[in-house]
Amino acid sequence: MGIRELCLGRYTVANITMKHKAIIQKGVLLAGGVGALIFFNLFALNNDSIQSTVSSFGLLGVFVVAVLSGFNLLVPIPAIGFFPLYQELGFSAVSTIAVISLGMVIGDGIGFFLGKIGRGMLENKKGNRVFVYMTRLHEKHRLLPYFFLFFYATIVPLPNELLVIPMAVAGYSFLPMAVALFFGNVVFNTLGAFGIQSILSLFF
Repeated sequence: MGIRELCLGRYTVANITMKHKAIIQKGVLLAGGVGALIFFNLFALNNDSIQSTVSSFGLLGVFVVAVLSGFNLLVPIPAIGFFPLYQELGFSAVSTIAVISLGMVIGDGIGFFLGKIGRGMLENKKGNRVFVYMTRLHEKHRLLPYFFLFFYATIVPLPNELLVIPMAVAGYSFLPMAVALFFGNVVFNTLGAFGIQSILSLFF
């Protein structure tokens, strides 16, 4: 084996190792986040002060938390993670999921606004390759990304801004994006709500 092949082999092994480390780190962070939410719910369900405070704000408080969590790049905590607490306080499951889903759309709107600002900056730079690519993407695929955004919001536990911001830069309209995001969030939050509820039931 020559030096070139040996170096390439080491480079490949190093890449694989780095990828494995990244996957493990993300897995640990995800597990830690879920564990933290479960701990908070267990703590809150036995704390009268927290329950009284949350109850006093009602669905308006749920909406505000959802807006903040909707912009996941800033607050990477899903509002639906507190669903067991809302249920304990007597909030309707349907209303809670709907309010959280709507709040998340508003939060995603922040990402869309940032994307629009980025579009304006790119337009001022002639020959910008990113802007040219995004513009061509918008011209060729006007509807497909909306459907992809729906499925992304439904099953992918990552910030919606990873799609929202590039789509804003490309010139997509926010209204159809908001519709796709809302229904995607409804499915995601429904699955998340009863998922965490099932996990907590193991402790009671």
